[in-house]
Amino acid sequence: MDRTTIVLESVENYNKIIAGVQQNFHLEVKKKTTNGYLLSDKNNHEDIKVTGRIDDDEGTTTIAIECTDKRTAENIQQWVKDNYS
Repeated sequence: MDRTTIVLESVENYNKIIAGVQQNFHLEVKKKTTNGYLLSDKNNHEDIKVTGRIDDDEGTTTIAIECTDKRTAENIQQWVKDNYS
């Protein structure tokens, strides 16, 4: 499992970011987790776990992506940076 972490230097609604990832990458929700979602890639039959966390003290938002395909994780990471940095 490859894990990619993105730290945004602002407080963002991570559920909105995850919804954007889901829509942009054509993923469907498999189940809701404590602070994110387990998404399913219909094309690759792969599970992608996307979670978020806000640190009010630091004023940051952290998005973590876990999946078996490093390229998918990097593509999601780049999309988040492009749209929320």
